[in-house]
Amino acid sequence: MADKRSTELVNLQRENRHLKETIAALREELERSEIDKDSAIQRALAEYRSEMDQVKTTVTTLRETMETMQFERDRVAQEARADASLEIKQLKLTIHELRDRLDHDNISHSEIIQEQKRAAARDQEQLQETISTLRQLLEERHAHDKE
Repeated sequence: MADKRSTELVNLQRENRHLKETIAALREELERSEIDKDSAIQRALAEYRSEMDQVKTTVTTLRETMETMQFERDRVAQEARADASLEIKQLKLTIHELRDRLDHDNISHSEIIQEQKRAAARDQEQLQETISTLRQLLEERHAHDKE
């Protein structure tokens, strides 16, 4: 009888230790998931900032080019003015297209970040449910063993 209780106690202690290890592993996984999510957000933001810097540089360069062409246009004949005007229109179209692409990329980045946040929230909720279930099982076994 004492051996049986001793064996049961050892088994329960083993199971308890196993559950604690499982909970610790789940916590580590959750923390890694949070770190991965944060890293992904940081990468997305870094890419967004880099792209913004490139677009700003391009816009600045295009504006400088446009100003130079305006000065040149004043010094050339009517035909050269028509060519410069056409080129300015093309540059404005390029700027507009770049702005449209930037707006689209901003929306895409926001959607990616939102989806990552939703996925992380779902993962966290599932982990919380698992912890709760494991805790309940542990409490039930503990109550059963007291009987």
